[in-house]
Amino acid sequence: MSDQTIEVVEYTDPLCSIAWGTEPYKRRLQWRFGGKLTWRVVMAGLCRDNSTVKMFQPWDPYEAGQIYLKIWKRVTGITGMPYPEDLQYMALTTDPPCLIVKAAECQGSDVADRVLRRFRESVFIYGTPVDSLDQTKRALEGVPGLDLERLLRDVESEEVTAAYLADWEETRQPNEYVRGLAESETDHLKGGMMFSEGHERYNLPTFIFKGPEGERTVPGYRPYSEYEEAL
Repeated sequence: MSDQTIEVVEYTDPLCSIAWGTEPYKRRLQWRFGGKLTWRVVMAGLCRDNSTVKMFQPWDPYEAGQIYLKIWKRVTGITGMPYPEDLQYMALTTDPPCLIVKAAECQGSDVADRVLRRFRESVFIYGTPVDSLDQTKRALEGVPGLDLERLLRDVESEEVTAAYLADWEETRQPNEYVRGLAESETDHLKGGMMFSEGHERYNLPTFIFKGPEGERTVPGYRPYSEYEEAL
């Protein structure tokens, strides 16, 4: 690997079970190559309104949660990451936690990373997805280095709103590599371009490695070796 710094762009969302399943790969990359990587997290906004999704109509948070649990069970069988035994409700939207992560970036990337991790744990360990700003204090209590009161002020700022909107739009402009994947690779786990809520977008997670020799894209759930090969 070159001595020059590599930028990693990560498209993700706290409600995505595949992104949760890829978390160990992300941690391993940061542990092994942390000094040579700069990391930019793009909050995708996986769902703005789950109640409009056909398979969840008529909208019932509990019933939607039971559908999600079946999906997560399948993903866990592949990734090995846990999912909750019980889910009393499914999040209506992922906009609030994504917005909170962007607000946490005002306190540094490490703090934002811990906030995103806490939101993932809230969903996939404790079965309590966050889908409103009112839930934030309870979900983020005790996050190391986080000034919670500042976070709640920053999330109201125009700058943070604009940053999240930019992330949301960037996620819906997939690159030519993802667009060119074979139709057989459009499965959620393989990373092909997705269509949701009327938009094209990257599958989640997608990692793009940018360095002096060009750019490599690793979409969906792939073997860890593909991440190191991309580097």
